[in-house]
Amino acid sequence: MSKAPKKRLKILLVCIINKNLGDTVIADCTEFLIKKILGDRAQVLRYSINCHDTMQIQYADAVIFAGGGLIKFKAEEFYLDISEICQAAQEYDVPVFFNAVGIEGFDENDERCLVLKKALELDCVKGLSARDDAELLREKWLKDHSKRITEVLDPAVWAAQTYGIEGNSSEQVIGLGIARDRLFSDYGIEDIDRSFLLDYWKYTALLLEKRGHRWKLFTNGLDSDERFADEVLEYIGHGEKLPQPVYARELCRNIGGFSGIIAQRMHSTIIACSLGVPAVGLVWNDKVRFWFEKTGFPERALQKDQLTAQISVDTLEKALEQGVKQFGYFKRRACEKELAAFLKKYVQPRERQVRYPDLRYRVIETGLGGVAMKYKALNCSDEMARRAMEGCRLFEADVRATCDGRAVCINGWSEKNLKMLGLDIPENIKNGVSFKEFEGSLYKEHYPAATFEDAVKVISKYTKSQLVIDVGKPPKELTQSLFEDICSILRHFLIEESRVMIRLQREGDVQLWRQCGYGCREIYFLPDAKTEEEQKAALSKAVKSCQKLGIDLISMSFSAFTDDTAHMLQNNGIKPVVFSFHKTADLLQALDKGAYMAGSFYYSAAYISSLVND
Repeated sequence: MSKAPKKRLKILLVCIINKNLGDTVIADCTEFLIKKILGDRAQVLRYSINCHDTMQIQYADAVIFAGGGLIKFKAEEFYLDISEICQAAQEYDVPVFFNAVGIEGFDENDERCLVLKKALELDCVKGLSARDDAELLREKWLKDHSKRITEVLDPAVWAAQTYGIEGNSSEQVIGLGIARDRLFSDYGIEDIDRSFLLDYWKYTALLLEKRGHRWKLFTNGLDSDERFADEVLEYIGHGEKLPQPVYARELCRNIGGFSGIIAQRMHSTIIACSLGVPAVGLVWNDKVRFWFEKTGFPERALQKDQLTAQISVDTLEKALEQGVKQFGYFKRRACEKELAAFLKKYVQPRERQVRYPDLRYRVIETGLGGVAMKYKALNCSDEMARRAMEGCRLFEADVRATCDGRAVCINGWSEKNLKMLGLDIPENIKNGVSFKEFEGSLYKEHYPAATFEDAVKVISKYTKSQLVIDVGKPPKELTQSLFEDICSILRHFLIEESRVMIRLQREGDVQLWRQCGYGCREIYFLPDAKTEEEQKAALSKAVKSCQKLGIDLISMSFSAFTDDTAHMLQNNGIKPVVFSFHKTADLLQALDKGAYMAGSFYYSAAYISSLVND
């Protein structure tokens, strides 16, 4: 008799989500190890450390902090985020593991330190592995506790295996990894300032040239790093900077293409080690020194009094001769071993009920889907296609008229949006740019902006998908041409009327839309108001318009969806469509309260469904 398959384990992986892709590499490598341990039993869900959406924890079988510099209290405010997460895990009785965390100081007289210490002492925290200074963790942070504490390597040493990338130094180019100009001073090294760093990078690059080396600047992706790298390149007066990486794999490929690097960000040097690329690091934090001690080459970590072009290039050339000592399997496996011990001893599948069986047709992918929890409502058809492949079925597109009356996907003609697309600001900004100017533009020089036709092409390939079109308040002189273009595209791709909804904000727009003869379902709009009385008046007016026009859906922001609003709409036979949720808890509460559909800026229907259902 065959055994019943083991239930999947739902792991909430707490990550630092930003544009410093070193943090993404940590998360990717930790997820790689969890799946290596659990195989098909692993269901890993990414949780942004500062999203304050702790309701998610009740659905998890375990909470694992992916790693990074977390046990600290002077820089950033992770101590508050960690405390919030651990307290919720304690309340929901969910085991917690801190994986390969960095330890940065201790001060029993600092209230911030004590808040974090109290969180680590909670019973739900079953173990910790530290990438550096595990002794400080044992002696100060958890002196009177029997929690398992081990020292391991940073998860990013698994980058080569995680991404399937090998170092390739055929080009013989040295990478100069630039970080923001205030990184040293923000960590108390005041004399290493912007002026110093400009000179340091310039003379290092020039000395590399003098010794016959080619070089290129690169960053780990952070905008502030990119801005300073541009200044460095201009200050040098010649040379090349690699494009800003958007994905962690892209950063790893960049580093793997160098024959050696001198870098300020620690994870550039860890990735380099994983890929077999010799690296020299600039010490702005003790964690850089700790890392190079583990590699067996402590001399490759340059302290502030060693930051000269001569010493840096000499150290690099020696590193190029010596190469990289790859960590042995057992030393590298320590991180995996500790994760496995935690999962085996403490983590069991919890009993769950399927409370939300139809989320993929109730949760809307706002603006075609937020990207990587970093950008909201980009209206990028690539992200739309990715989510459709995941099984998401309900997409909202913000559709606006170009100045020549064509339909494109953009969340309004604003200076911010146009700058993100790299487009010039037109004199009459409310009418936007021309279709030709918009077509082919990229958000942040990477994410393709979508024309309405691009979005409909995706919908046409996924025949179970539905599209919600939000046209805002188009200029009256462009409204008819916009509506005609929308209808023409929908008909061209043979999109059934039953698969489309359109959100309209004016009675006149409803009448004009109906003249186009495309009989899709209509959604009316309830605007936000400043006061409670104004909101009630706006709701009453919107309900009367719906009754007059025969519309049974009203959309609104989550702040307008109060208990009173829900009751009034229910009493009038109108269904609410609610947008702009940042938290899964608020979105699910809205569905429980009677929302017909709801949209989140970041979370997809696939994510929420995986979170709350088996």
